[in-house]
Amino acid sequence: MVCIQIAYPKIYELINQEPSFREWNDQTAKKLRLAELNESQLIVLNSTNEFDEEWEKVLFKKCQQDPYMSSRSFQISQLLNYIIELVPENLNFSEEITRIIGFSAVTSVNLDLIPKTVHKGEKVRYVGFAGLEETLRTQKVSQDYISTLKFIHDKIENVFLDLIQINYTPNFITFTCKYPKGRSKTFLFIRFKKNNVQFEFSGQSIVISQPEDFTNQLIDNLKSAFNNLSEKEI
Repeated sequence: MVCIQIAYPKIYELINQEPSFREWNDQTAKKLRLAELNESQLIVLNSTNEFDEEWEKVLFKKCQQDPYMSSRSFQISQLLNYIIELVPENLNFSEEITRIIGFSAVTSVNLDLIPKTVHKGEKVRYVGFAGLEETLRTQKVSQDYISTLKFIHDKIENVFLDLIQINYTPNFITFTCKYPKGRSKTFLFIRFKKNNVQFEFSGQSIVISQPEDFTNQLIDNLKSAFNNLSEKEI
């Protein structure tokens, strides 16, 4: 939540006002006086994982009010979906988000790889690893770091093949099930830290500093995390 507070303050302010964001609907949009979506926009949004639900469409409308947020709307949606997955189902979602917001009010964070400048229309969601790699090079990220990240990426892609969807952003990669059993579909987050790559899955956080750290045991753990969410197991 701290990352949202710093990178997307307008979204953070909205969540502060309406903490149960997965329940946002048309009434929320009207209350915020957000513009309606046209038919072509709805067709495109309904074909994506990031904006096929009602609350996500409200988020999309909100992002359209600002060029900076508009260019990062997919990234913001992925981040909020990840937060949803982190909140246990037995907890009151609204109360838990309110509690987290309370923590973020007194916490600071160092965002390692947030781009320094953004130009209108600039893409921040990449089609493949090549686009991400180009951006990392522009940010003067070391070749060793990029090589380690690509090794991890390619190995996961070769293991799960066409059972997964990979989404690329300037700060993380998400790996999602194409055939989820339920609402949760992201089985792995890979975050870009300054000197390492951080895996987040099944409530775990594991640091990878070199290719050798990506062991067969870790791959087996990822398979297990995937199988827990996917109808088609590996």
